[in-house]
Amino acid sequence: MPSKKILNPEFDLKFYDLYEHSGLEKIHQYFLDFLQKNHYEIFQHYQNYNHNNSQYLIELAKILEFFLAKLFLISSQNSNLTQQYLAYQNIAKARKDFVQRHIAKKYSKNDLALIENFNPNLFLEKLQINSDDIANIELKLSAEILNQNSVEDLEKYAIWALFSDQGKKFHEMGMLFILPKKIDKFNLINDINIRHRKGFNLTDNGYEAIRVAGETDYCIYCHLQNKDSCKKGLSNSISSTKLCDSIVEVNR
Repeated sequence: MPSKKILNPEFDLKFYDLYEHSGLEKIHQYFLDFLQKNHYEIFQHYQNYNHNNSQYLIELAKILEFFLAKLFLISSQNSNLTQQYLAYQNIAKARKDFVQRHIAKKYSKNDLALIENFNPNLFLEKLQINSDDIANIELKLSAEILNQNSVEDLEKYAIWALFSDQGKKFHEMGMLFILPKKIDKFNLINDINIRHRKGFNLTDNGYEAIRVAGETDYCIYCHLQNKDSCKKGLSNSISSTKLCDSIVEVNR
């Protein structure tokens, strides 16, 4: 059984408390004490709104995150992860303002002939981007986009990344050139790739943190617009949503 050191000694808990109803009740009370001490106004509304108000749950989830990080002695790691995701916001802004609103609307795959003599590798070298890490590459590209440097060449690179097979493959685990796709709600299952599960292992390796950040950042706050079709089903006015509204709320 894991050592008690996994849990913050500030809380009078043992590891097996995590598996017992009485232990979970103790953790719940510790959280309420934490909430009352640090966020008294939210604590006052706890009994009235904790089941019905989505916006309240969003705010409560943020506090719960800090409480759990404190409980499991991972506040430093949680802070580092937060800073990492905040850095990805520059990529999200560059994607929205430059790639989605400009490149995707102005060009298509039929315009690949315009960059026939363009070498994306030489362009990255010109920008002194030598990393093999797609996150670092896209962070630096986003900085160039937001600073409006080398705009003409950035357009060519974006056309390559967005429309060519090589470019899409190169950036598939990133977020800068991953745009939403239109979904035919009458043909949602059109490409079935059966993967057999062995034991409890996942059937794929999942995404890197940057791609996950890209997916969650795209989510609209649909419950505020009464368009949370993940919960209520697709209406005639809704063509698609990106992720479940519960992920939207955590992302906020």
